[in-house]
Amino acid sequence: MTTSGTYNSLTIPVEPLVREAFERIGIPGELTEYQKLDAAVRSLNFMLKEWMTRGVNLWTLQTALMPLVPRQGTYGLPPQVNDITQVNLRTSFRQLNGTATSTKSGDAAHAFDDNPQTACTQTEKNGTISYDFGAGNTQVITLVGIQNKEATQQYTLTISGAQGTSAAVPLLTLPQQTYPVNPQGLGLIQWFEIPTPGAYQIYSITETGGATLNIQEIYFNTMVRDTPLSRVSRSEYLSYPVPQQIGRPSVYYLDRQITPVLWVWPTPSSVYNCLSYSYERMMEDVGTVTNTVQIPARFYEALIWGLAWHMACKYAPDKAENARAYYDATFNQASTDDSEGTPVTIYADFSGRGG
Repeated sequence: MTTSGTYNSLTIPVEPLVREAFERIGIPGELTEYQKLDAAVRSLNFMLKEWMTRGVNLWTLQTALMPLVPRQGTYGLPPQVNDITQVNLRTSFRQLNGTATSTKSGDAAHAFDDNPQTACTQTEKNGTISYDFGAGNTQVITLVGIQNKEATQQYTLTISGAQGTSAAVPLLTLPQQTYPVNPQGLGLIQWFEIPTPGAYQIYSITETGGATLNIQEIYFNTMVRDTPLSRVSRSEYLSYPVPQQIGRPSVYYLDRQITPVLWVWPTPSSVYNCLSYSYERMMEDVGTVTNTVQIPARFYEALIWGLAWHMACKYAPDKAENARAYYDATFNQASTDDSEGTPVTIYADFSGRGG
């Protein structure tokens, strides 16, 4: 038996999906009409937003790190955050007792002196700041923090590791981005996870996009530990008698505005500077008909019937009821399958409580 050996149907452009939806309501060849094509793209965008109200779509789940600021209890989230599923308080241990060096001049020791009032300020573009833990002393760095001094400067960084005189191994490449500074002029520590940690003697950050490094602090951290925060309602959060109490954050409230806001309590002390959170990201717009829709292949059938229903409502009302029935059936089937498949274990309680 001969098979194709290909999996091209895993990613299908928008145009054939739209064509299939029209054909299922008996309208072949209508893609030549711009009005109907435009209507289909608009309906796809609205339908994908509606899917987000039907439950958590696993392919939209992502994780991110958020810097905490001492005495600050509210934090703006990116507008594409639809909901948060879990928040952890992340703690880690900064590794020091090594030797700092800097190319392109600048005092590298200032980036590791635990004093954000000082900085390693280089004088030329595309420099490197390194930290050597010493011969025979390797560290498995899993978390890197960068605290910038200039509010408007953008960096394109590569984080690398090296063993002695061996060539540096790129561990993480960061796209060009701004490293924000608070109103007091202190940089906010931006945290990054090393995806594949290894044991290295020397760690470094290198600017590759033509900027000049001006770094207050660099953190090469190990011993990462996450502690879950409990989610509370708005009324419960507002009932706390000392809203600005300082300490170890233990609860959070998500204010789901157009631009969502995360509230944590107690407000963090200087010891706590990072959150790790898992969130449901809004689906990307469809864009043009040459793009692919940001869904897994197992949802194509539901998407086609859903689009067929939307188009039938506009151009073939007599087919709308039948298309809606197929849409509901295929979406329910796909969403039922869209689960993590982990078993649930129920234990009996023999303590005698509760009667």
